[in-house]
Amino acid sequence: MGSGDESSDDEGPRLPQPVKTKASAPSGGDQGHAAKNHNAAAASDQQNGAVANEESAKSGAASQDATHDKDEAPEAISSGRGKKRKRSAALEKVYLDRLPCADLYEKSYMHKTQVTHTAVSAACSFIVTGSDDGQVRFWKIMPARVEFVKTYQAHAEALTALSMSLDGKRLCSAGLDNTLKVFDVAGFDMTNIIALDFAPGPVTWLRSHPRSVATNRHLIAVAHRDNGTIAIFDHESTDGAHPLAKIDLHRAPVTALCFLPERHCVVSADAQGFVEFWTNGTSGDTSSFQFPDRAHAGVGTVRFSRKIETDLFELNKRKTFALGASASADGKLLALSCANGEVIVFRFATGKLKLVITESLARKDLDDGAAGAAQGIDPVDFGRRVAIERKYAAKAATGAAPPSVALFDEAGAFLVLPTMEGIKLINVETGATTRVLGRLESSERFAGIALYQGVPDRNYQMQRALHGADTSALKNKSSANAANAVDPIIVSAAFDKQRFYLFTRREPAADDDAPSHSSAGRDVFNEKPINLLGGSGAGGDRDAGLQVTQVLARSATIHTSMGDLVAELFPDVAPLTVENFSTHAKRGYYDNLTFHRIIKDFMIQGGDPKGNGTGGESIWGGTFADEFDTKRLRHDRPFTLSMANAGPSTNGSQFFITTKETPWLDGKHTIFGRVVKGMDVAREIESVKVDRNDKPLIPVKILSISVALAPPTGTGS
Repeated sequence: MGSGDESSDDEGPRLPQPVKTKASAPSGGDQGHAAKNHNAAAASDQQNGAVANEESAKSGAASQDATHDKDEAPEAISSGRGKKRKRSAALEKVYLDRLPCADLYEKSYMHKTQVTHTAVSAACSFIVTGSDDGQVRFWKIMPARVEFVKTYQAHAEALTALSMSLDGKRLCSAGLDNTLKVFDVAGFDMTNIIALDFAPGPVTWLRSHPRSVATNRHLIAVAHRDNGTIAIFDHESTDGAHPLAKIDLHRAPVTALCFLPERHCVVSADAQGFVEFWTNGTSGDTSSFQFPDRAHAGVGTVRFSRKIETDLFELNKRKTFALGASASADGKLLALSCANGEVIVFRFATGKLKLVITESLARKDLDDGAAGAAQGIDPVDFGRRVAIERKYAAKAATGAAPPSVALFDEAGAFLVLPTMEGIKLINVETGATTRVLGRLESSERFAGIALYQGVPDRNYQMQRALHGADTSALKNKSSANAANAVDPIIVSAAFDKQRFYLFTRREPAADDDAPSHSSAGRDVFNEKPINLLGGSGAGGDRDAGLQVTQVLARSATIHTSMGDLVAELFPDVAPLTVENFSTHAKRGYYDNLTFHRIIKDFMIQGGDPKGNGTGGESIWGGTFADEFDTKRLRHDRPFTLSMANAGPSTNGSQFFITTKETPWLDGKHTIFGRVVKGMDVAREIESVKVDRNDKPLIPVKILSISVALAPPTGTGS
């Protein structure tokens, strides 16, 4: 937009009216913002609670499944002999190397209340956690660390579900306030709200079509909490009263939902222990779902026509029900985690039992302490764990505690199962417990897990925010670790705890940056008593030594093509503005932008991705409110760092630095910092030659902006 289009220009800081100047208002349209151990001590196979019941124990099952062993067995672990067995052992080690192995959790982080849900996105390298006060928090996975990003007060009441989409790009949360909230994970932004006319239960994502076609739609299946109905919504829908379809296969409330993308089939289980399979086949029709029989050739097909031919009544026979469901990546195996402490694994195509893992309080080895002895757990400690387990089991069955849902690893070779003895890695083929994580953690009953097996983003801009401007050490460390890029993490909640825990391949003291091996070093006290942002984004205090960046930074270094400008930030006065500025900086939003408007003896302005004063937005999208405190901060001296805007409460990304006192800007532009070093650089920048629109003839670039937790040296706290 040209400078002559005054009616739609964004307002940067204005010179006082009596002063004659060629540019009292900048060009700009939208927001102007000119001024917008491997755990070697694994338990013995069946003594620590993993009891394998192969389906061959079922009459007729062995002969039926033998035909399909090659198709149904996990690719990683085979039950063959000779060379095949050696190959299986070698593959087992490969897959174990892609799973956490530390005895102790490496880090834990806080919510205000009990953490009840966890989810991960391998595609975007994010962890998402939810608590029983309805909060949803986003955490970015970095190499050997986790960075807090944002908090949403997503629901007015407790969460009932937190589900990640198949591609890891979308998240859906459900709450007892009868709403679904849909989030864009990479942008950690809420994109949709679906108001329901019922209380939601379990949620899962599915696709409208089994193939990757242009018309494929991302759908959300949400169960009614009080009856057996399942409603299907488009993730962009805003009409919660009229779903695309309703599934009425159950007579009791649905307690578990799972979509198998390789089979294009949904599995649902209810409170009476009945299990159903359903799909819309290859048609892409989102109004009709039915049993995946041979009529849907090649998609979700099963090798039975009646459930009586299968073992799918097993839960009902055992008088239990599923608390959660998961499937192997190839869709061949289905695991139902039950309220009685058992995990029942089925072969999807035949519906036959593959394995039963028993972790219930009815285990024979609990009373005599054999299980504790096998794990090397003190008898007194083990007895205390049993007592906690009784309380946990009662609450988990009613949804008042995070459930112990077993998850498959990426190869379908192992089940990851939280138990009273720790988090077990169980060989799916043999039922043997191969590794136990956290067995020495006597204070936590881990539950509600999520498994990340991705490659963390190596974003040096974010790492610079963690460690200051010098990233040479980080790059050297990253190069040394490049050969082992996959950084597996088990994210776990715990019974009656307001923390979530990270199990990795590193013990707490293994990282050179960790301050100590003590619990004080790994349990991060990131929670503040007051949520400054009221749900639009939270900025909890975090210690740099604990490898988590404080959102409300206190200093920033603006690296320009003419030198560095070091600014002290004022999060106590302008928390929203400081979070917006520092988060943009950490994401690299300002990298290679320019100071697009410069007026000598007034100010220098930058932060516009369009470079003309018309672009930019806040980290929340759009604009955000002003934060004025003229008693504490005024434009009464040069080198004041303020936000540009297009009027009241229209702050976006653009900022400016004054080069003289400008009292007429008080109460009009939010002050959030002051330059304390590099004032000579600011003077040089304001002296560059500009055109008639105040734009430099030779661009002055913002190379990057790094933020830090502490105020600049010598400026105080």
